[in-house]
Amino acid sequence: MSLERISHTDVVTVPPDATAVEVAHQMRARHTGSVVVVEDHCPIGIITDRDIVVKVVAAEVDPTRLSAKDIMAAPPSLVNINYDPLDVTRIMRARGVRRLPVVDEHRHLLGMVTLDDVLRLLGHEIANLADTVDMEIRKETDAISSP
Repeated sequence: MSLERISHTDVVTVPPDATAVEVAHQMRARHTGSVVVVEDHCPIGIITDRDIVVKVVAAEVDPTRLSAKDIMAAPPSLVNINYDPLDVTRIMRARGVRRLPVVDEHRHLLGMVTLDDVLRLLGHEIANLADTVDMEIRKETDAISSP
């Protein structure tokens, strides 16, 4: 299974020269905790709401004087659209991230996959396995009770 099934295609993006204020406005308007900084359709960084708090607000820096390029985490960890979701869990763990931009073979941004997306998928698969166990028990019970 590829990431196409679970990744979000409506990714909030900003150019590298967007101010920290513009980034925060995008986050607020789009109800998201992260934005991807793109150049020529390719992700070059990622900014989370935590980055704004730690690098701008807590540092008491004027947010109109900082650009996205100044506060983004770069280079971002990326995953190819054809990666398996289980590979994504390993990448998230190894890199200590909860969000990964999804790209094609040209590194063009296609979407975003989050830890929540992977957890939902795994939860669904675990529920399917539990249903299989229940079905097996019902079959066995029916076979025993049928003369």
